[in-house]
Amino acid sequence: MGDPARADAAPASEEPSRLLLLYDGTCGLCHGLVRFLARRDRRDALRFAALQSDLGRTIVTRSGGDPEVLETLYAARDADRLAADPEGAPLSVQVKSRAAITAIASVGWPWRALTALRVVPRPLLDLGYRLVARTRYRLFGTRACEIPSPEERQKFLG
Repeated sequence: MGDPARADAAPASEEPSRLLLLYDGTCGLCHGLVRFLARRDRRDALRFAALQSDLGRTIVTRSGGDPEVLETLYAARDADRLAADPEGAPLSVQVKSRAAITAIASVGWPWRALTALRVVPRPLLDLGYRLVARTRYRLFGTRACEIPSPEERQKFLG
């Protein structure tokens, strides 16, 4: 599968948009990442949806990815607009290592320091990402969908 590229350009906005993180809903590592981010998202900057959801599948397809391949993390800008109109809203997507860095950095300091990793060439970062993606079920297992706490429920779309 070729790397899904940035799709349509997102319009400029005065208000910062929320980031939608699409993750493998059966992956133990992905669940851990989502729980980590949801608990630290004090600015309410993140929304989450499983790749397996209708919303996830639509965004993956629109960004040039294969919705049957669950090894790629996607971070899409303007989560609220995408949730309301997944087929027509402008789409700005990051994938793999860039998606992970953007999502983790979005929860603020000290995690924002990870943006320094952007100086590492993307192919090198994505190589590390692919190695983890291939072994994640073996290392972290699989999980059934967990019910988010009432405080976290608004963060989950799709």
